[in-house]
Amino acid sequence: MYKVIDNFLPNAYANILEEMFKSEVNWHCLENKTGVNEENTKNLKHYKTPGADYSGLQYGFTHSALDKLGNRSIFFEKILPMLYFVEEKANIEVKEISRIRLGLSVSTGKEVQHYPHVDEHEPHYVLLYYVNDSDGDTFMLNEMYQEGVDPKDFTVKERVTPKKNRAVIFDGLRYHHSSNPVNNSLRFVVNINFI
Repeated sequence: MYKVIDNFLPNAYANILEEMFKSEVNWHCLENKTGVNEENTKNLKHYKTPGADYSGLQYGFTHSALDKLGNRSIFFEKILPMLYFVEEKANIEVKEISRIRLGLSVSTGKEVQHYPHVDEHEPHYVLLYYVNDSDGDTFMLNEMYQEGVDPKDFTVKERVTPKKNRAVIFDGLRYHHSSNPVNNSLRFVVNINFI
């Protein structure tokens, strides 16, 4: 399952979210946005996605609105209504949410792609929502996670450009990765994992 949906939310709600991300969210720096590194991924040095440049810094900023332990931030209630639109626009019933992460990437002056990954290793869906217009494409890959299999090569299914009020909903076992913006200073996203 894989779907790109423009005009995902009512404009008023999309505007509230953008302003919230710019002025209210307290961000925490992550040295490595994806958690993929040489210690936990044996083939990291051999990953090959055509045209990919993983050579830059892999850092980014995050805020956990809902973590794996069930802890919620003050932004949980503001993000939660987004899930009603998953049911309406993608015809997927949301049964349980496992994580809500708010993300911020900043320009580093060149396109830096983050390592291919999946958010969780169990079956789930991902809602990736773009809060603002930006560059810093998301790379949806053809390869799917399989337990015990560490891919050496990846092929790009599609590059999705961040656009305010655009959502991507996909099978969470699909490998994907983001990239830093070059021409825009800030790239804001909401990442929700659910079943």
